[in-house]
Amino acid sequence: MEPDVSVSKGCFVYKNASVRPPRKSGGKKRPSIATQDSILPQDILASPWYRAYQETWQRIHSKIENILRENYSRVMESVLECVVGTSSSAYSYLFPVIVLQTGINQPDHLSMFQRLSDKISDQDKLCSVVLTSTEATSVKVAIETLVGGFIQQFQEAEIRKQNCTMRSLCGAFLEHRGIKTTLAVVIPDFELFCKATLRDLVTILASYRSQLPLVLLFGVATSVSALEQLLPLKFTTRAKFHVFQTQSSVVILNNIVESVILREKIHLSGRVLQFLVEKFLFYDFSVSGFVQGLKFCLLEHFSQGKIYSLATSVDVQTILQKHEDCENIRRLPSVRRHVEMLPDCREIIALLTNDTHLGIKLETSWMPAIEEFFLHFHSALHFLYELVRELPKSPLGKQLREIYCFATVNSLSSSQEYVECRQLLMLMSKEAFFVKLSDCVDKVEDFLEQQCFSQNVQAIQKWMHNILEQCRVILREDVVGKAQEKPDSALLSVNNRFELKKMLLEKAKEQNQMSGQAGLLSECLRIVEEQILGSWLIPFTRGPPLIELFVHSDASSTRRHLIGSPRGALHQALTNPQHYFQCGCCDGNSLNCHLPDLTIAYRLHCECGRMINLFDWLQAFQSIVQDPQDDAVGEERGVSAQVQARFTRAVGELEFLGYVRSSKRKVDHVEKLTW
Repeated sequence: MEPDVSVSKGCFVYKNASVRPPRKSGGKKRPSIATQDSILPQDILASPWYRAYQETWQRIHSKIENILRENYSRVMESVLECVVGTSSSAYSYLFPVIVLQTGINQPDHLSMFQRLSDKISDQDKLCSVVLTSTEATSVKVAIETLVGGFIQQFQEAEIRKQNCTMRSLCGAFLEHRGIKTTLAVVIPDFELFCKATLRDLVTILASYRSQLPLVLLFGVATSVSALEQLLPLKFTTRAKFHVFQTQSSVVILNNIVESVILREKIHLSGRVLQFLVEKFLFYDFSVSGFVQGLKFCLLEHFSQGKIYSLATSVDVQTILQKHEDCENIRRLPSVRRHVEMLPDCREIIALLTNDTHLGIKLETSWMPAIEEFFLHFHSALHFLYELVRELPKSPLGKQLREIYCFATVNSLSSSQEYVECRQLLMLMSKEAFFVKLSDCVDKVEDFLEQQCFSQNVQAIQKWMHNILEQCRVILREDVVGKAQEKPDSALLSVNNRFELKKMLLEKAKEQNQMSGQAGLLSECLRIVEEQILGSWLIPFTRGPPLIELFVHSDASSTRRHLIGSPRGALHQALTNPQHYFQCGCCDGNSLNCHLPDLTIAYRLHCECGRMINLFDWLQAFQSIVQDPQDDAVGEERGVSAQVQARFTRAVGELEFLGYVRSSKRKVDHVEKLTW
């Protein structure tokens, strides 16, 4: 192993720009390390795929920030109005307390309150300081943090902690009374505060209400009843509470998915999006964690090669400059499938051998076709969402993201979930069914209004109205009376019992078939399935050529990078160290003296039962690590001190990793903690 490589990711010191001899006069000034924008090399920063990734991510990130700003702006404006209103004379005898209820399991909690504090401080005559539970280990530390923060905003200068007292804050406020009229104390993690510290702190702040215009802003994650448990009774009787509530993180997630992710050129496959949503719902409810997972998916998608920048670039000739780039296009499964299905042999040969013809075909035919495919797909997706979202038990789901994840992977016509939806739709009345179809068309039109493909949009709108007109004509037909008249006239012409029996059997078969209103609804659904859902909602695996450039579908890699498996990684490292060391001497097929001591001890530990005798374990360890030439000497003098030290260290590391522990039942044994 090289001397500057460490298994434990150690740091090695080099004499570089940070530690260098003094520069001679007249020499050129070396560039500072702080001026570098990225740790990535310049060849990656200048590559087309990285520029495409950066452009896409900046656009998505700005849209997400706008959504978060809009979601929090209403509550923040209400809170800000309440903070401004606390300076009125109505609070001369009452202490104003603002409670912002955000909900549990939100790691974005602190960032939201920091943003709220900045917004309060940006207003004229308002000042705010954020006080977290980690900064309030005691009442003294909490007072020093608050006073230091307020005085620094008054004077824009540092103040010593010894001088940070409430008396000094009163003096500083009197000097700047005309500049600041309200002091807001923002406590984002109310439930995490020590009960005694919080009680003493609010009591002290309440006693200075006559001298300082203080306002308390609590961030409550559980419920408002937590205030009664933590705050003292003397304070709550003199306080006036204002309670506000923010939107849940699930609502924000749905808004991000529907407004940003499903309207970008780069799509996530159903399995990838479902994994990100499940990670959000079952792990942390963190919107920022979901956004970072989306960022990783984009980076992994574009980093696969130069050709993946075609998803955001219209200049095909600039990207396909080399023959290798054209070969990468031909290796795509969708392109290979399309070429194999072509009937013209000359066209197949030209696409496989002529790079110029491939570039022209890609620019004039395949790229417009992929844009049209996604436009039709999302139009049908919004149509289906409006059609099935209010059905009982929601077989396909209640959210647009759920239907999207299902439609990108499964064929709609052959799925059991859609069969259940179809059966429920056929139980509706004709009037309600037609109203639902009209709502579906309106939903698609609302989606198409935000698209920029004018010709395709007009064609889809016209197609939707034609289908709606066909369904209107079908539902107006009065076939129920005709279906009831035919059996009666046929029964009157029966001459014998054999003909009567035959007629009754045919009538029974007709009754088993759909007739009347159910038949009309079935005919309308058949038209919708054939002309919209079946032809437009195609799974991405059967999409047009170049579909891989627009869809990130590697769910296994995303799961492996975003959710670690420490137990599996430890087991692989201890059983097969060659996977990390990449050396021939650490071959893990057999136990030998070249393996690390921890690997040898772990393998011997796996062969033992629940209770492991340390002496037997040491003897087995010695028989492996000791050289064959020293066997005779080892038998005479027993275990050497060096081997015993190596064994003790290996056992200690296994105990630290949680594989064994000391046993109280037997002194010379350890207990195995794994199975």
